[in-house]
Amino acid sequence: MSISVVAKRLYDAAYYLAHREARCEYQRAHLIDHREEKRARDAAYHAAHRDEGRERSRAYYVDHQEEKRLYDAAYRADHPEKERERKRRRREAPFTWARLDPWPSFCHLCGLFIDPARVFPDRGMGTLGHEPPVAWMLRHPEYGGTLVLRPEHWACNAAKSDRPDWELVA
Repeated sequence: MSISVVAKRLYDAAYYLAHREARCEYQRAHLIDHREEKRARDAAYHAAHRDEGRERSRAYYVDHQEEKRLYDAAYRADHPEKERERKRRRREAPFTWARLDPWPSFCHLCGLFIDPARVFPDRGMGTLGHEPPVAWMLRHPEYGGTLVLRPEHWACNAAKSDRPDWELVA
């Protein structure tokens, strides 16, 4: 690399650092002046690339599941008061779910048989699934539809998270 190329790079780096604040101020002002255009552009992009974004999110979730589980456990241990409050809110939710009768022996999410011999921490064990989920109901108290308790695999219930069936996309 020649001396002039190195000198040019050093000059560019020094110029960048010297004018950083002015450039940031310009960018902030430009964003404020063109906020609606940016929102429209972003919405159009996300609508056109929704499936790609969902696939990236799913792949990231699968690749980082164990890290997230460890992080969540550490957070709960460091913030016991928030964990108590979260459990209290779920316990005192002002909703009543109807239990399926007779109780089926298959998972309502994947349709496979739930083996009663499988126990914690086996992700194929049976759990009690709420439809719609408790967390979703706490955010949408105006919902007036049917509330149902039903059997689900632990893994299926965890993958469903706080989304009702009608928000799940196959």
